[in-house]
Amino acid sequence: MAALGLSTMLSEAVLVRIAIPALGEPRSMRLGLMSFTLQCVLLAVALSPWQLFFCAVLAIPGNLVFPSISSLISTSVKPEMVGRALGSINGVKSLTEGLGPLVFGTLLTLSEKHSLPGWPYFIAAVMSALAWRATKALPTERAEYYSTRNTADYEEMEPFNER
Repeated sequence: MAALGLSTMLSEAVLVRIAIPALGEPRSMRLGLMSFTLQCVLLAVALSPWQLFFCAVLAIPGNLVFPSISSLISTSVKPEMVGRALGSINGVKSLTEGLGPLVFGTLLTLSEKHSLPGWPYFIAAVMSALAWRATKALPTERAEYYSTRNTADYEEMEPFNER
C-alpha cells in the first residue's frame, strides 16, 4: 500500500504537471487508462507479492486519468459553467469511490474459492479498455479541439448549460 501511495504522490506532484501539457488531455487520459488496464491484468495473474510492486510502477501513469478529465471538462464548457461541470464530475468520482470498493470487495470475496481468484481484476481491465476505446472519439490535438469548438457545441452540453 505504501508503494501505491508513493506512486500516487509522484504522479500527482510531478507527472501530471509534465504529461498533460506535453501530451494534451486526451493522450494523457489514454496513457493512464492503458496503464491502469495493464495494472489490472497484472493484479489478476500475480502469483507472488513481489510482482505487485510492478503495479505501483503502472499506477504512476494510471493517475493521469482524473486530472486529464478535469482539465478537458474545464475547457469544454462556457467559462461561467466550469464550476458546475467540475462539481458534477467530482460528484460522479465521489460516488464511484464509495460504491466501487463495495462492489469490487464483494466480487473479490466471491472469487476467493475460484480457480482464478483474480478474475474481478479482469473485469476491471475490460472496463478500463472500453473507456480507453471511448477516448478515441476525443480530438488528439489541442488546436484541433479548440478550433472546432463553437457556440453551437455549448448547446449540446445540456446538463452543464443553463437555458
